[in-house]
Amino acid sequence: MTKEDSKLMQGVAILIMIFFHQFGSYSGSDTLRHLALANNPVPLYTLLSGYGFYKVHMRGHDRHYATRCLRLYLVMWITLTVFITAESIFCDYPKLTALQLFMNYTGVQSYIYIPAWFVLPYCLLALAYPVLMRWAARRPWYEWLGISYAIYLIMTQLTHLMLFQQNYFQEFYLLFSYMLGAAMAKYDVVEKFRERLDNKTVLLWLLLAGIITIRYFVSTGAVIAFYYAAITILVTTMHKNAVIKKALTELGTMCVWMWMIHGWINTFFMFETDMPFKPLIEFILVTAVSWILARIFSFATRPLFKFFK
Repeated sequence: MTKEDSKLMQGVAILIMIFFHQFGSYSGSDTLRHLALANNPVPLYTLLSGYGFYKVHMRGHDRHYATRCLRLYLVMWITLTVFITAESIFCDYPKLTALQLFMNYTGVQSYIYIPAWFVLPYCLLALAYPVLMRWAARRPWYEWLGISYAIYLIMTQLTHLMLFQQNYFQEFYLLFSYMLGAAMAKYDVVEKFRERLDNKTVLLWLLLAGIITIRYFVSTGAVIAFYYAAITILVTTMHKNAVIKKALTELGTMCVWMWMIHGWINTFFMFETDMPFKPLIEFILVTAVSWILARIFSFATRPLFKFFK
């Protein structure tokens, strides 16, 4: 899987994330709500990260992995500051204590902006990448995948019991999809499937439709990382229209900003009146406005981010 493939899949992931947050509590359609809840996109992000970090590890030590975490935090800090300020001015946003701000700006808590819960555990995984990828490179796959999967299942059960729900424990929840991405990189899984499925467009679409349908009816978290591994293989293997490919790549380029923006604006596009294709219109509007704002934020902060390449 190339960097271009990874960027395109990040574009797919942000579309799934917007769909997940837009319709996860949607009352207008049980089908849409169930489909959204069955497609939590976080394992897809960590799978792609694990894939990329393994490739980086095999090329030599990455001196910039800590800087990447700082860049992610900068995006969160900027968007939190802008939207908290805007809502305080225009929407009578409740006053926050210094402790509340500290806990949310560090990512220890994320009740101000719930989608940001992912930042701290992801960065903890990223900072541990030299150790984790060395483990993956030197030991057999069944050892590190088996252990990380067992940890994932244990964390899932503990979360259901309302235990260890704090953000700083969630890297254990994300670990398996991260290591599965590393396994896909180590054993060239995408490339091997691409050799077998290349130019079989109808079969690829049938497999994709079939996997999504199965996921709709089998929505357990126990298989979601495998589900996204299959989605990644199929989507990256497909021959895509140039316009679609360019659009997904652009969304992938802006995905972090869009991730930190869309949750602030999606309620503005939940229309109470009935209209044809209402869910589709809402989804397109949230995606489009999130992308426009992401581009504005990215352009305005470009001088700042030049210091953190």
